Amino acid sequence: MSLLPLLLNIIGLMALVAMCLGSTERLNPPPLLKGFVLGLPFAAAACITMMMPVVLPDGTVINGRSLFLAFAAAFGGFVPYLVAALIALVGHMEITDLAVGQAIRPSLCAGVVGLGWRFFVYPRFGMSIGSLLLLGLIVSGLALLLLFVSSGQGLSLFMQTYPATLVGSLAAALILGTFIDREMRHLSEARLWQEQAYTDALTSLANKRAFYEATAALSGKTSPFSILVIDVDHFKKINDTHGHDVGDLALKAIAASVSATLAGRGRAFRLGGEEFVALLPGVQSQQGLELAEAIRHAVAGLCVDAGGRSVRATVSIGIADNSDAQEPPHVVSAADAALYLAKAGGRNRSILSGDVSGEPVVAVQERPAMTKVAGDRA
Repeated sequence: MSLLPLLLNIIGLMALVAMCLGSTERLNPPPLLKGFVLGLPFAAAACITMMMPVVLPDGTVINGRSLFLAFAAAFGGFVPYLVAALIALVGHMEITDLAVGQAIRPSLCAGVVGLGWRFFVYPRFGMSIGSLLLLGLIVSGLALLLLFVSSGQGLSLFMQTYPATLVGSLAAALILGTFIDREMRHLSEARLWQEQAYTDALTSLANKRAFYEATAALSGKTSPFSILVIDVDHFKKINDTHGHDVGDLALKAIAASVSATLAGRGRAFRLGGEEFVALLPGVQSQQGLELAEAIRHAVAGLCVDAGGRSVRATVSIGIADNSDAQEPPHVVSAADAALYLAKAGGRNRSILSGDVSGEPVVAVQERPAMTKVAGDRA
């Protein structure tokens, strides 16, 4: 009786399972679908090991099914374990002549072992070497089932098979655990870099690149949207008078105010310098004007502390929508032209474009500022 071929098969299959898990994590499907997909490689590996069993002298059949089910529970969770266990149960009925009960009991024990490690050990110790070795040690304890399923030779067979089971369990836990840990760290770093590539470092708003991609996604669609182009009035004067550090604080405060005012009705971006933009899906120009006014008043109420001196700022806003089924670049141009008129008309006001055709804007609706902010000159 030699367990070496089975041991080598288990280790090789575990490496393949690890590769499949890495691919699934990179694809990042929806949670429920992800749970199903994560269970498939464990189920396939369990079925393959059932095709290459080791038969003990008393007729007891052992394979690596329970190990893969335990690792499905440990590294995937309940849904992957359930998927793998159900598929492995069907495979058991098709591949072997053994009673279904001989598959159910070990499968349940494997699930308890794997989920126990996942919920009680992993949260505290993570994927450390010690944690993975403990998992392998616990999983190897499934060999104790031989004491109950063998005919009078359980202890003897356990002593003969346990060393190989222990080695296989430890190796499988280390292979799968270290691969998953490395893959998750790489994915986390990649997502962090991607997030940073689309985030403005100063204000934490989405940046110009993110805005262009967001508007490109709207190209060719007929659903309404509005764009607000927002510019801080006399920002150079704030920098020159109080210094760039205070200017940065003002930009951060304005960015936070814009985001809070939008409150799920749109997304704010910083294009650079003192210029911001808001993209409002499903919002037409009149609603956009109301939001622009809310933003303008919110910003006018801000007060930035500059070493004991209060610094206030105002914004001018241009608004345009795609009511004439224009593409996003034309809407941006119309909103930008409306902003120019707001600046030329005295600042601290919102201007609604009357034309998004891409031609020069010749008609606007204007809502004058309700209050004047100290220090701002028309």
